[in-house]
Formats: sequence, structure tokens, C-alpha cells
Amino acid sequence: MEGKVVQIFVSGLIDAPVAPVWKLVRDFGALGAWHPDVVTCRLEDGCDGTTIGARRTMTMKNMGGEIEEVLVALSDEARQVIYTLSPGPLPVWDYRAVLALLPITMEDRTVVSWRATYSAPPDLQLDLQQASTGIFTGGIEALISHFSGT
Repeated sequence: MEGKVVQIFVSGLIDAPVAPVWKLVRDFGALGAWHPDVVTCRLEDGCDGTTIGARRTMTMKNMGGEIEEVLVALSDEARQVIYTLSPGPLPVWDYRAVLALLPITMEDRTVVSWRATYSAPPDLQLDLQQASTGIFTGGIEALISHFSGT
């Protein structure tokens, strides 16, 4: 398929040490527990949220249909969750996303970054980029709020 590569990057600073933040985000099936845009989230085939190949099926606010994502890598050492998007209702392909944490050891805080690359039809690129950025921003804001106690 022809299309243009879209790149998304959003980051934030969480006022908490990396260990409790990682404990929350490393579970691929728990996205619905902390992300405000996730209406439903379930793991398929009896997998747990740390099994490579686990598939999560979600419905999102303001998005029609279900989307399925597949966990392709999980690194406790690098504190990264890497996943792809299965073909479905979104007009994108070659989707790959990374949710990563980095400790700020001198301040006992955490940098969170969420990035994705995917191909999309040129006429939909801007809308998809804005929607993806909004979803990632909403998730990071929710993590910041969760760990600040607000």
C-alpha cells in the first residue's frame, strides 16, 4: 500500500520513582485501568499482560469499532512495552509503538515517553496524527495525575 509514514512522540515527567510507574504500565492488559480514553480492554486467548504475543482488544472513546494490538516486546531492564496494531478499522499499516520509562535518579522521578510510527493515506495523515497524539497525551496526563494523587 502507498502511504506516508507518520511519526508520533509525546513525553512527560511523573513525580514518582520509576518502580511503581513501571509496575502499572508493564501489564499490557491493564491499559484500561489507567488510560481515560480506553472504554474496554481485554486480553485474548487467556494470555497475561506480560506474554509476548498477547493480544489486547479495545474500544476507545470517539472511535468506532474495536482495535487489536499485539505485544511484541517487553523489557523490564529497558522499561519498554513495544506493540503493533493488527489490521482493523483504522486506515493505518506498519504500526509500531513504544511506551518507555526512564528514571531520573537524582530526583526520584520518571520520564515517560510514548512514540509510534505507522503508514497512512496522505489525505488522512494529519487527522490520524492529531488523534494519535491526543491519545498518547491523554495517557501520559493520566499517569502524571495518578502518581501525583490528583
